[in-house]
Amino acid sequence: TAPLAAAKNLQIRTDCQPVSIVADGDRLIQVLINLISNAIKFSPSKGEICIESKLISEDRLEIGIKDQGPGIAAEEQEKIFHRFEQV
Repeated sequence: TAPLAAAKNLQIRTDCQPVSIVADGDRLIQVLINLISNAIKFSPSKGEICIESKLISEDRLEIGIKDQGPGIAAEEQEKIFHRFEQV
């Protein structure tokens, strides 16, 4: 993803707490790469993408990826939680 971000002159900023979690590492990486790739794809050139994580509780980690893209229309947002759905 770094070469894609560089091609659009995007800055990627991270604000992540170091944590240790039990998870399917391959699946987690796949999901994060998909989300970051979408952020790069839909961000305007010379924009910024921020990746954040924080431990919410002993068994809950929150990860956020923010970009400056157009976002998803309100009426389409529910679809993104359906398997194999794209908007």
